[in-house]
Amino acid sequence: MIVRVVLMALPALLLGAGTPCVAAKDPAAIVRAAEQGDEQAQFDLGQMYEAGEGVAQNYEEAARWYGEAAGQGHAGAQYQLGRMYDIGRGVPKKYGEGFKWILAAATQGHVEAQYDIGVRYGTGHGVAQDDKESVRWLQAAADQGNPYAQYNLGFAYSAGLGVAEDKVQAYVWYSLAASDPEGENSEIAIRRRDRLEEEMTPEQISEARKKTEARKTVLQK
Repeated sequence: MIVRVVLMALPALLLGAGTPCVAAKDPAAIVRAAEQGDEQAQFDLGQMYEAGEGVAQNYEEAARWYGEAAGQGHAGAQYQLGRMYDIGRGVPKKYGEGFKWILAAATQGHVEAQYDIGVRYGTGHGVAQDDKESVRWLQAAADQGNPYAQYNLGFAYSAGLGVAEDKVQAYVWYSLAASDPEGENSEIAIRRRDRLEEEMTPEQISEARKKTEARKTVLQK
């Protein structure tokens, strides 16, 4: 199982991580737009209630407005609503409901949701454990540049979990995780890549480095 032995699991358990700040916006205007059915405003209002920015903090109201936006297909709101169900914040704790909403966001390409789903399948958290499904979602997130997914994908290839063991691919994904511009958790990726390199032939190392550069070019576009 991929993430049981990997240190880079979910990067943030706090709701609202990775979402835009709405503190600078006019609260009254957001409320009006949300009440008129604007899904982005509904999402923003959910964030405001969750963080206590511009309004009194109220997790139930946050969940309500996330739910309104999620029902209209807003991926960010779907992800946040799913996380709230997952930890029981503002709504009853329901792993199945949380998984449903996070999967909806992941299906729309929400990168944090894709990584989250990959972790859940890898650990069996709220869903039947399935390494192949874990790898599928980790791949989707890794392809969008998520360094946590890249690291876990490297681990999957190095251990043959959910995919055929492939040192070259493992090297590629460890290298990409190691080049995280914020540097978080990059050291462990470097250590695993360097340890893996000791088991590779010069030809494999050369191939892996070329594929890493090619992948970086794709991610930078």
